[in-house]
Amino acid sequence: MQKFLFIALTITAISLFLHACGGGGSGKSQMEVRPEAVTESISSLLGGSIATSNNGFVMTVGASALEEDTQITITPQNDATNAVTYTLEPDGLTFNSPAEVIIQTEQDALGTLVEANGLQMNTANTVVAPFTELASNDSNFELLTETISNLVAGSGSAGIQVNTEVSHFSSLTVRNPKATLVARSAGFSLNHTVREPFTILCDFDVMYSPTANEAIHLGAIHFSSFTSSVSGAVGQSENIAADLEQTINNPGGNQPWWGDSSIIVPLPITNHLIGNFTCEQTGTGSIQLDLDVSYQGMIGADNIPFNLNNRLSIGYQVNCTDSTPETTTTTTSAETSTTAISTTNIATTTTANNTTTTSNLSTTTLSPTTTTSNTTTTTTTPVATTSDFTGVWNGNADIGGVTKLIFNDNLQGTWFITNQNGAFQHSNISATLSSNEISFDLPVSDQDIGKPDCSNWSMTASGTISADKSTLYLYFSGIACGPTGGQYASFTDTMLKE
Repeated sequence: MQKFLFIALTITAISLFLHACGGGGSGKSQMEVRPEAVTESISSLLGGSIATSNNGFVMTVGASALEEDTQITITPQNDATNAVTYTLEPDGLTFNSPAEVIIQTEQDALGTLVEANGLQMNTANTVVAPFTELASNDSNFELLTETISNLVAGSGSAGIQVNTEVSHFSSLTVRNPKATLVARSAGFSLNHTVREPFTILCDFDVMYSPTANEAIHLGAIHFSSFTSSVSGAVGQSENIAADLEQTINNPGGNQPWWGDSSIIVPLPITNHLIGNFTCEQTGTGSIQLDLDVSYQGMIGADNIPFNLNNRLSIGYQVNCTDSTPETTTTTTSAETSTTAISTTNIATTTTANNTTTTSNLSTTTLSPTTTTSNTTTTTTTPVATTSDFTGVWNGNADIGGVTKLIFNDNLQGTWFITNQNGAFQHSNISATLSSNEISFDLPVSDQDIGKPDCSNWSMTASGTISADKSTLYLYFSGIACGPTGGQYASFTDTMLKE
């Protein structure tokens, strides 16, 4: 996967886009304004950049990438339908090193997508993964490696950004392939309180594009890796890397696609909770999920094979607020008076009978001085102990069952959950406590031992307790009962102490 290094330019482009989405009397984003052709002279020695008036297209040419100083023209094809197209001139221009291109577009500009039920997909809170096609002067084209990311505005995704590279000029088009990967979430702008673990709801599925380039014959889509990174006020658990990898590596995870049985696609990932994350301090932070996707297929009547590796980057903005301060500090001042003694010598002279006598008189002055001392008192929330977890906890897990957890003084206990028939299932557990975080393995329930669908069972749990020791926040992940011996699952549970 190629990396793109012009971070400052990327941030500038994103900032311009977000500013445009923020308001104005027309109610339109800056990307909806139809830009005109733009021409710039690019130095062969120094390189340079060129951008459309709405920053929907930004290209950066590196130093020595051109053989000679060149007039470059970018022309948006504003009459394009169900695609975003730019003509790059002079036609046939080649670069010694690829030029970096950033394209921003509204998702609706790429046409409609259809779900398996035949209904048009709602693009709110989604990130679609289009292809970028670079035509050549012999009427052929190639698919460019790209990174697709969402542009966050408010609670939804206002559009996408495509980062790619071009090594020569012709016509460049961004459009959805016949089988379009879509990521869906409950929202990309989040609000959470400090020290409360949280998860992200995220789905992945493949939708049908009726306006795709028919010359692209997809054969298979595979997920190659899934990673997470955080910044700012947000932290993440150490086991999230393993959880994400397990998410895309389910047994039997590929199948013929409902839209075209000749295309093999991953199983849909639905209502999946990714986490756990934590606001470690007040302020703002971000979460980025990177899903690497490989595509195989053929192009054109000549059936030229392609193996395309793209990245779908899903960004979340997190606002972290503090509900209960953990530490309070009080400073008091105390004043103490002391006395400083100073002595002044006064000389007096007396003359009598031609004899002079000199005597010294001493006077003492008492002057007050003040010394200030500061006393600081710090009150800190006590570290959680095993006794804080002792007792009965009642919850309602995201998987739909009413749960109960019972711990003794040694963190030995039992976890209960209702099954689909309403009967309680239970597992005996043994937990450990480290740095205020409790963790334990969750064995398969007594009722499910020996069942073929549960043969690969491997679930773990971790969580934290609230400052007032009344609420337990738990996150479960691993292989649960399911087809072919089990399938990956994760869920959260907020439990209250009886």
